[in-house]
Amino acid sequence: MRLVFGPYMILEYLDGMRPPETTEEFLKAEQELLKLARIGIIHGDIRKVNLLFNEKNGIAYVIDFEHVELARDGWEFPPDVVNKKLRERFPNELLNDC
Repeated sequence: MRLVFGPYMILEYLDGMRPPETTEEFLKAEQELLKLARIGIIHGDIRKVNLLFNEKNGIAYVIDFEHVELARDGWEFPPDVVNKKLRERFPNELLNDC
């Protein structure tokens, strides 16, 4: 289910959602952010409250796109951007060698 009202979107409730806690869960969230960056969507507000992990299906979700930036034509994806941001924000959750 998805309802859109002006700038707001309502999605169905997914049971088992919580912020990522383990290195593996953060790495799954990182992969989702990388997918967005590869198509030119820069989230702009990488914080734990904007990353969710579903215990039931093992999928990480990125939410809250209020600060999103769209890449301009000719933009090349720098693969270390997301990695650097996550490691700056969550140094205790992510190991440097992951």
